[in-house]
Amino acid sequence: MKKNQKQYYVEFFNHNNFGDDLFVYTLCRKFPEIMFHTNGKKDKVQSLKKIENLYIHYDNWIKRKLNAVLKRVYKKQDLLLKYRSRHCKGIIYIGGSLYIQPQDKWLKDYYLNSDRLSIKGKSFNLIGANFGPYKDESFLNHFKDKFKEYEYVCFRDKKTYRLFQDLENVNYAPDIIFQIRDWFPNKKINKKDNEKNKYILFSLVGENVIKNYEEYIEQVNIWVKEYLNRDFNIILLSMCKEQGDLETCNNIKKLNGDCDRIKIVSYENDVEKILEYIYYAEYVVGTRFHSIVISLALNISVFPIIYSNKTINMLKDIDFKGKYIDSNEISKIGFAWVDYNRCNKNDVNSDELAHEAQKHFKWIQNNLNR
Repeated sequence: MKKNQKQYYVEFFNHNNFGDDLFVYTLCRKFPEIMFHTNGKKDKVQSLKKIENLYIHYDNWIKRKLNAVLKRVYKKQDLLLKYRSRHCKGIIYIGGSLYIQPQDKWLKDYYLNSDRLSIKGKSFNLIGANFGPYKDESFLNHFKDKFKEYEYVCFRDKKTYRLFQDLENVNYAPDIIFQIRDWFPNKKINKKDNEKNKYILFSLVGENVIKNYEEYIEQVNIWVKEYLNRDFNIILLSMCKEQGDLETCNNIKKLNGDCDRIKIVSYENDVEKILEYIYYAEYVVGTRFHSIVISLALNISVFPIIYSNKTINMLKDIDFKGKYIDSNEISKIGFAWVDYNRCNKNDVNSDELAHEAQKHFKWIQNNLNR
């Protein structure tokens, strides 16, 4: 660490989820002159340990137990977070679906955990998130009051922004990951050189993520077979093993016996490997939110399968003109609908989106020279 180097503490969902890891990866790439701090269990943050300007405070069961006791004693304070961030100028809370209203029995703990992220005397910045779904106005009003206390807030969808637009510190920008085109790929390659290995990439989700799972499996398998019949190879992509994506990939693979033209790729601590698989794809059939965002950012044709409002909100915000399908309607469409975006380019203005997405980092950028 350099003398007088600015430092910030980063809170995020540290559970080997590709999208959340990519948030941190992008933040650190954007500001190499800043030393960032974060925490996590060793086996949950392995993909981030190679980042030179990120210091990871590793958790173990002793630290977690001690912190739990301290939280009960000191109520609204997270003393371990306070200690770890003692040299940091501020705290950055970065993530996507951070504000989903829990069941009533968990609501009190949810509020307490949210409160503990704020530390007196340190700026608090919320970036990259959307709000909801929620069912009670009291939940919304609680966070309206809470967000007033934050230094800077930038949401990734206009629907959320409109909920809080009366707060002066609240902003909107497209998803943080649209900035990926600023640093990936490092050099363009000629895809025609890879014609024999052309493939369709399917980003899949686990059973607990999508409602009509059996129907989802059945339809995806039909599309896989259609592409195999058209001489494409298939990549089945798991972006979050912990949430069941890999199990879904295995289920699809089993339905096709020993077919050697189907390959499973699972996110295992290598961010750029996953980016490369998406970049080299002939076409992406994407369920995971960030498989869709990355495809759009890199001008890769994509067919979105929507299991959450966050995806449809994003597509509307950026004026996406291509075909897509709600997962609840997945059995009502034919293969031609799925394949439409491959044959009919529907690129968005990725340069403009990348520029606008930088607004998430506006507060950090403005404070660099202070």
